Amino acid sequence: MARPRPSTFDKVKTVAENRRARYDYYIEDTFEAGIALTGTEVKALRFGEGSIAESYAEVKNGEVWLVNANIPEFSHGNRFNHEPKRPRKLLLHEREINKMQGAVAREGRTLVPLSVYFNGRGRAKVELALAKGKKAHDKRETIAQRVFHPALWRFTRRSVPRGVALGLLVGIFLLIPGVQIAGAALLALPVRANIPIAAAMTFLSNPATTPFILAASLYIGNATLNLGADLTQFEALLSRSAPLSAWAEWVFSSAAPALLWGLFVIATVSAAIGYLIAVAVWRWWLVRKWRARPQHRRTVA
Repeated sequence: MARPRPSTFDKVKTVAENRRARYDYYIEDTFEAGIALTGTEVKALRFGEGSIAESYAEVKNGEVWLVNANIPEFSHGNRFNHEPKRPRKLLLHEREINKMQGAVAREGRTLVPLSVYFNGRGRAKVELALAKGKKAHDKRETIAQRVFHPALWRFTRRSVPRGVALGLLVGIFLLIPGVQIAGAALLALPVRANIPIAAAMTFLSNPATTPFILAASLYIGNATLNLGADLTQFEALLSRSAPLSAWAEWVFSSAAPALLWGLFVIATVSAAIGYLIAVAVWRWWLVRKWRARPQHRRTVA
């Protein structure tokens, strides 16, 4: 059964989150509910499998049910497996159910699942919210608040390496001027990366470096996928400054799989290396800063 609502829930392991909930709704009140599960459902959740992105909750005959939550079948469940999207009863106190039922019926509120997690006692719980839907201008305001959140613009030990990695990943894989910066900025929101750093790192792929990136990507794609995409055609297009239509025809030919896979490999490896270098540089700078403090104090004394 549900316990009296604490200020923060005891979330030891979060299995699934509804990331769009706070974008689509104003969260007014939250509850921690138990959930009636079968053995295979518990095992699947412990393996981190589950999604509540398209789920909702409803009050029916004095009970609260979680609807359309997806818990995939357990791989070793055999014939005792469960139905992935079956309705699941949520365990709440009667006063909480009455409060939810009144808010839904009289005030038009929506019951939105925010997360599924295991608490410190190893029990599966659902964080449930009474929410009010946002209008279009409210959603735009939410986006603006997220974009201008201070954490995305401050230079910290977490946001800077994330910004470096994200900028390299997007800048190398997309290779489309303008789209690179916009893509890096948008992806910085969910991962809390530094937006200026992410945007700046996309400029490492520019007209001077793009031909080398494309050639290396095609070579890697051919070598790893055993494809026969023609490098000579690429060189011919490059040497005669072929128009965009000729490049598009070449990309959407047999060269596309090799090129895309090669770009993915180079972008991923570059992002990982950039992240590690940024972490190392940040730690070096902190150590240097801390070592300079005692010396500064001795000088003043």
